[in-house]
Amino acid sequence: MSFGNTTIFLYMEGVSQSQHNNAVAADWLDRPLLRQGYRQSLNINVRISLYKSHMKSDVSTKLSTDTAFFSDLISEIRKGEIKVPQFQRKFVWKDEQALDLLDSVANRYPIGSVLLWKTKEKLNAERNIGNFKLPETDDLTPTNYVLDGQQRMTVIYSCLGTSEDSDGFSAGYDLEKECFIEIKDSHPSAEIFPLRKIFSTTSLLNYRTSLLSSSNSNTLQDRLDDLISAFTQYKLPVVTLKDLTIEEVCPIFERINSSGTKLSTYDLMVAATWAENFDLNDKVDDILQSLEAKGYGNSSRASILKAISAIELESIQDKSLRSLRNLSTSTIDDLISRTRLAMLSAVDVLSTQFGIYSWDFLSYEAVLIICTYIFREVKHLTADQSGRLKQWFWRSSLGERYKVGGENFVSKDMISVSKFVLDGEGNPEGFGRIPSAKEWTESQFRSNVARSRTYILALATI
Repeated sequence: MSFGNTTIFLYMEGVSQSQHNNAVAADWLDRPLLRQGYRQSLNINVRISLYKSHMKSDVSTKLSTDTAFFSDLISEIRKGEIKVPQFQRKFVWKDEQALDLLDSVANRYPIGSVLLWKTKEKLNAERNIGNFKLPETDDLTPTNYVLDGQQRMTVIYSCLGTSEDSDGFSAGYDLEKECFIEIKDSHPSAEIFPLRKIFSTTSLLNYRTSLLSSSNSNTLQDRLDDLISAFTQYKLPVVTLKDLTIEEVCPIFERINSSGTKLSTYDLMVAATWAENFDLNDKVDDILQSLEAKGYGNSSRASILKAISAIELESIQDKSLRSLRNLSTSTIDDLISRTRLAMLSAVDVLSTQFGIYSWDFLSYEAVLIICTYIFREVKHLTADQSGRLKQWFWRSSLGERYKVGGENFVSKDMISVSKFVLDGEGNPEGFGRIPSAKEWTESQFRSNVARSRTYILALATI
């Protein structure tokens, strides 16, 4: 089901009216619906405890819990005070899942909680909720970014908060059959109450008056009144994190994100460096497009970010990558241009000197990053420099130098390698050795093993 340009998925399933009808005759402990509602009620408390359990003590003191009416949340969304950060993912949501959520609200069952991060930091945020454009806010106004509960917020706004003639998913309640349906016709039948009328007083009163022409008007009006009461009086638990840095929020998002999506440093940087005239994703797209003709168009975006950090900060450690967000937009823009040129030179050498014609045949990510670092200031290598580059490559790849060690090791090594290749400083034996015959016989030969890939490359150069 599409909510305008955004498709979403609800991780917490609601409870349907049909399930409710089947459970009425049973003892309350045996009622699936009541057990479901009870479990979800417990889940709210468990989830709040989960938020706290993943915070340091000084961070948990900046957490507040409250409940909010739908009308209040809708008002904040309309004013642009609640936004969805770019690192939130879009999900596909089936019609029945959306309608089940509405049914749960009508039955006054818990539907989970929402986690907001209130901050003055401006991140790259979705300009729309569903297909509905939100207003801009000034740099001084704090923004509530949705860290958990994006799906529920989108459905609530799409079904209750926008005008009746807006595009996007719209739902109604069949007062005769007592069930929720998706409204696809701009003029639904008389017994279908469009939910978008709930917070529009005049339209709501006009609809209620129109029911007087029905033979069972009293019944329909009573059902409508009960529905309106359920939605207007419903309170959604809201947990708010205040005055936290983006670095503090990042691990919290990763732990509690209901989609199971890990927030990478790259995602964080895209959100943190965004400006009206600058989008890191677009800049990385430009680099990937340039690399496409050379077979490296599917290079990892995270690797490109590391290459950017290597050129500017001589480090690819996570803290260095995140510190890039402190650079001005113009500085980052210039840095990305330099990175693109350096990477083009790097993949040229990898292709011509070693026969590595695509990202997939790289022995290690570090090879591309280090080569890019070497070409940050030079466009071409002399014969001697090319010879030393080959010594480093074959020794480090066959010796599996970058199999372990991580970003800290690579950060230190790229400086040593650069000095060796460009200036002849150091000893090539320090970068590894060719495996012995015994090591070769004990090695597993698979396409996803760096030593195997390097062996294939070596055979191709003979």
